[in-house]
Amino acid sequence: MSRVATQIGGAFGVAVLAVILHASTSSGTVGGFQTAFWCATGFAALGTPLSFLLPRAQPKPTTPSAAPQSATVAD
Repeated sequence: MSRVATQIGGAFGVAVLAVILHASTSSGTVGGFQTAFWCATGFAALGTPLSFLLPRAQPKPTTPSAAPQSATVAD
């Protein structure tokens, strides 16, 4: 599930930046790329602190070893 969400999120992010680039190219190509770059920087700046709020994965419980234990023989 995580891999699918990553792929969809990446595609959605690129599409949003393409729309921003297209909408801002009326001021010139360089201005459009500059606007899209700063929007991408802003998205990254917003996403970084939010990523620390995600729940952490719980460690899987370890099961005892199935190997037989050697018995010590008292002399």
